[in-house]
Amino acid sequence: TLIFYKKLFSDAPKINMSVAAAIAANSRVAMTTFKNNPLFNLYYSDTDSAFIDAPLPSELVDNKRLGAMKLEHVFSKFIALGAKVYGGVTDDGSEVLVCKGLKKAPSIAQMESLLIEGNYLEFNQEKWFNQLVNGTISVNESPFTLKLNSNKRELVYENNMLIGTRNKILNTKTDKK
Repeated sequence: TLIFYKKLFSDAPKINMSVAAAIAANSRVAMTTFKNNPLFNLYYSDTDSAFIDAPLPSELVDNKRLGAMKLEHVFSKFIALGAKVYGGVTDDGSEVLVCKGLKKAPSIAQMESLLIEGNYLEFNQEKWFNQLVNGTISVNESPFTLKLNSNKRELVYENNMLIGTRNKILNTKTDKK
């Protein structure tokens, strides 16, 4: 069986997961500079970006230096709905939108509608499916539902409108995860 697996994956790209994991971990460590910083409020962060309400100190910003932050946008409005689902309106009025899993991100108005408790958006998009056993690829319509979830943080609503999140408190006696 080992020979079969070696043969099956002989054309697989040569990657090293430990290097990728180390880079991601170091990125998270570097991002701690932006978390709980008294100089600004952090609204959203990822391993390579931070959305804050004030300019960064100049020594942290350089468009050419590796490891430094680059100012990409100044937003007059910003909404973060979850990991890799956010958008904003820049000072010049253009929309910058990111929505992992969707080919075309929803508009800011659509994202805002998700702040109302119970709201969700449904999309249909073409998606490619590989059938390795048959050696074929098919293109099918695939539904995609976008909604807020409380998998990692508890959602806080006031008058059916999302106003924030808070840490989940797990009871180790009743929560078995």
